[in-house]
Amino acid sequence: MKDVPLSCSGVAVGSLQLPAFQLGLGDLLCLHLSTPADSDHQEKLVDALTGKQPAAGLTVFGRVRFACPAHARRGFWGLFFQPTVAEWLSSAAGAPHEIARTAAKRLKLDPSWKICQLAGTQRTLLGLEAAWLLGTDAIVFSTIGLDWKGRSAVFEAVSERVTDCPGLHLGYAYETCGRRERMCPPGAVCLEVGISSSTATPAAPV
Repeated sequence: MKDVPLSCSGVAVGSLQLPAFQLGLGDLLCLHLSTPADSDHQEKLVDALTGKQPAAGLTVFGRVRFACPAHARRGFWGLFFQPTVAEWLSSAAGAPHEIARTAAKRLKLDPSWKICQLAGTQRTLLGLEAAWLLGTDAIVFSTIGLDWKGRSAVFEAVSERVTDCPGLHLGYAYETCGRRERMCPPGAVCLEVGISSSTATPAAPV
């Protein structure tokens, strides 16, 4: 266990300019992202934050994992087989089937339910559980696509563990009733993520 598993002195990741921060035990941070929540931006950012793709100025001292939501099997084989909650969690976390069943029940999920039957909140909570079962010193997570109730459930789950496993929320803005809003974890320290000057669009001449 590292007291400060993730430290950033300020670094550009793709088109994003991350501010300086440290993520230590007991911390819950929220990165305010202004870019669209598309897979390309998030993949590059997650790879840097977890140490998969090293970036100068961003140091990963421990095991930092991204809580990827549970996903149903796609393609041809998905027509014939869809994993149950227990099967997916056991495979994703490398955990014995009985431990996966116990974790599912703790989340108030029937272990025999199919992943394809679950709502987004349940899949996100399963992703968090898989990361914790794998063993992690800090967790990176997102609440993209969840409603207010779903986001609240995820924030509560992460908040309950920050003493031993600090959390870093990827806080994308969203449109609702013509307004641009953002929902952050209660008590989180919010940090603004800018656009890298090397990729910023030049101002129009006056």
